[in-house]
Amino acid sequence: MRKYLFSAGLALLVAATSVSVTAVVQPAFAAEIKYVVNGIPITTGDIAH
Repeated sequence: MRKYLFSAGLALLVAATSVSVTAVVQPAFAAEIKYVVNGIPITTGDIAH
C-alpha cells in the first residue's frame, strides 16, 4: 500500500511540475506579438512570411 501511495504521489508531483513549466513557457509566445490589427495579434512569424 505504501509503494502504491508513494508512486501515485510521485506521479502527481511530476505531472504538476510539467504543467507549471508549460504555464511559464507560454508567455514567451505572447512576447512575440508585435501588433494588434482589428483585434488580431500579428506575430514576428507573420511578419517574416
